[in-house]
Amino acid sequence: MVISYFENGKVQIFIVFSFQTVLGTNYRQIFIVLSKQVCMNDPIFSYFKVSHGHNKEKR
Repeated sequence: MVISYFENGKVQIFIVFSFQTVLGTNYRQIFIVLSKQVCMNDPIFSYFKVSHGHNKEKR
């Protein structure tokens, strides 16, 4: 479902909004990371890793 939004480029807001509720104040960091990862093929995995840790760089 989220992947569909990624194609439109609106997932950034959707994910950021969801993270805002989960992370709260870390939603800003996620937004920056998502903006760069949004161009990747698997940005979903990237934002999942961020939620579990503060690893911003790609493996």
